[in-house]
Amino acid sequence: AAAWGTAFIGLTLLQMYALTHVETSVMLPITSVGSLIFTVIGALLLFDDPVTPLQFAGMLLAMVAVAEFLWRAGSIRLTLPVVSVGLSIMLAGAFTKVTQRIAVGAFDVYAFQVWQYLFGGLAALLAVVVLHRGASYRQFSRSVITIGTGVGLLSFLGGVLLYEAILRGPFPVITTL
Repeated sequence: AAAWGTAFIGLTLLQMYALTHVETSVMLPITSVGSLIFTVIGALLLFDDPVTPLQFAGMLLAMVAVAEFLWRAGSIRLTLPVVSVGLSIMLAGAFTKVTQRIAVGAFDVYAFQVWQYLFGGLAALLAVVVLHRGASYRQFSRSVITIGTGVGLLSFLGGVLLYEAILRGPFPVITTL
């Protein structure tokens, strides 16, 4: 749970950094499809969840199609920092999904979810303190905290549904949804 929480906050920070250098319409399709491919590779290597060659070819085709579209549109400039951050986002996203799959097979998933959100919250608090050293915290008004809490609760409920789906269906198919 601690690894998931820390990785999730790291993923969020990487995405925020990437968005200062690359447009959302460029970054999101590539990192989402890439993370999916790494997740499926992890599922193939670590679990007994099968993926047919046709499904795997479809995922590769999706990644190539997204990259080709963005490349032809001139939306993407490949530099070492952009590629490094993009690859890190893909791997961190896959890591969080594979961690959730491992939890389903090894722990009470509802208790695990509480712990993962606790560690995610602590990692987020640490990130805010470190990244905003010396800053005034006045921008954290009651409405900001209320909205953040609401988003967190909705995310938690979505996590409950995700774990229910992982418990009932094949992992590679669930993660594509």
